[in-house]
Amino acid sequence: RLSFTVTTLDGAELLAAQPTLNVSGALLFATFLDAFGAGSYSVVLIDDHGTDNLGRNVSVEHLFNVTILPVNDVPLFSFTAANFSGTDLAEQSVLGSTGNMINEM
Repeated sequence: RLSFTVTTLDGAELLAAQPTLNVSGALLFATFLDAFGAGSYSVVLIDDHGTDNLGRNVSVEHLFNVTILPVNDVPLFSFTAANFSGTDLAEQSVLGSTGNMINEM
């Protein structure tokens, strides 16, 4: 039986789980929400037949990088009627609005 082992060398803070390679060799990974940056990884192929007769059961290590680009999300704004002051004014003020604006970019 053959299996891949992927090791995170750098960029663990980007991924919600350790990346894997399936039997077809496709890389599978999931990022944390709004994560972006670069990571370095290594992969080896292992067989389960052991190392009898001076054999090797682990391939040469291969290195690869993954770059996750940032996404410019639409800013979110939340408020309640209690945030407004005054009535029938042409201009309204929103109390604490800077704390309610959410956009990581």
